[in-house]
Amino acid sequence: APTVFTGYDEFESAARILMLADERGLPREEMGPGETGLVVLDRSPFYGESGGQIGDTGEIRIQGNPVLRVTDTRKAVDGRIYSEVEVLAAVACGSEVSASVTGSRRLDIARNHSATHLLHAALQEVLGKYANQKGSLVEADRLRFDFTHFAPVTPEELEKVEARVNGMILANLPVHSREMALDEARAQGAMALFGEKYGQRVRVVSMGDDSLELCGGTHVERTGSIGLFRIVSEGGIGSGLRRIEAVTGRRAYEMVREVYREREELAGILKTPVGDLMNRASALMDTLKARDEEIGRLKARISRLESADLLDSVQQVEGVSLLSARLEVGDMDALRQAGDMLKDRLKDGVILLGSPAGDKVNFVAMVTGSALDKGAHAGNLIRAVAAIAGGGGGGKPAMAQAGGKDPARLGEALEKAASILAEQITKARG
Repeated sequence: APTVFTGYDEFESAARILMLADERGLPREEMGPGETGLVVLDRSPFYGESGGQIGDTGEIRIQGNPVLRVTDTRKAVDGRIYSEVEVLAAVACGSEVSASVTGSRRLDIARNHSATHLLHAALQEVLGKYANQKGSLVEADRLRFDFTHFAPVTPEELEKVEARVNGMILANLPVHSREMALDEARAQGAMALFGEKYGQRVRVVSMGDDSLELCGGTHVERTGSIGLFRIVSEGGIGSGLRRIEAVTGRRAYEMVREVYREREELAGILKTPVGDLMNRASALMDTLKARDEEIGRLKARISRLESADLLDSVQQVEGVSLLSARLEVGDMDALRQAGDMLKDRLKDGVILLGSPAGDKVNFVAMVTGSALDKGAHAGNLIRAVAAIAGGGGGGKPAMAQAGGKDPARLGEALEKAASILAEQITKARG
């Protein structure tokens, strides 16, 4: 016969062991300490995983002495409730026992399950009646709720949904459940999960006038017991399907406390009262922005000074002025800016600049004036130079850029520029 589930009304029940099975599922008359397997009771307070709600854990005792530790519970299609157990002491089929659910865990699960009903009602109120439940997962430390919606839920909508759920919690609505005929439940407007199979008799759970759903799970007695509801995330999981994850009760309190602790730590780091964090952070961002701008101006001045000094190192290659130098500017944009300043000063010739950038190297080449007519080509020059530093690149005759993978060979690459340029010009002369 199906197991009589007593868990709606009590956390502990007197029962009799109908079946024991080892970890392979083979029936056993007796089991001893250290073994694992399954137990079936005639009456069980343990909720078997179904309808998105996970199974209960707990303990089974004989005359007050623990004999089985329940680690999970599942409900079979035959209506029997199977509890997975670890054997603590010798136990036999037919034994009269006392079965008790882990109460704190069950209450956490009930808070989350009741919150999914309130969330469903709030989503339909804020987004529209088409926001229907498509699945859920109810655990002790979180809830997950899948629903139909064809666009991301905006932050403003999420805020309204969260506020509405917490409003129903603060209203401390009574939670009632009763069995009735399926047709009667539908006539009363009870919501059912699409695709779920229901018998002719169903259990209907109502929360005030706000929520009425078919549900076989366990719930709180009044919505106020949920405590606090907090949405953790919202996102898409498929075409027209969205998912919300949320926490309630103790886990929600822990999350809020963690946020406050981080605020207090941040206030200590910034040396400001917690209430002044926003102003302090805004002032710091303004200061950093001003310093970044000043650093940019100083870098530009340094580049100009370096550029003036570099002009003293210009060499002549086959009648063409060549400036080949290393700069410490960090990125390609700064290197190009330095090249533009030098080009304005050099007027006529070839400029090749290289700069280390972390574990890589950047190159810029520019050709101006009569150097172009004499055969100098920035793209060809930089391609050959970058290859020495383990890289590649190219560009137009007047301007090119490239990258290399070996900063250690930057100096060698720049030194080879003169011979590469000489070869270009000689080749152009025919």
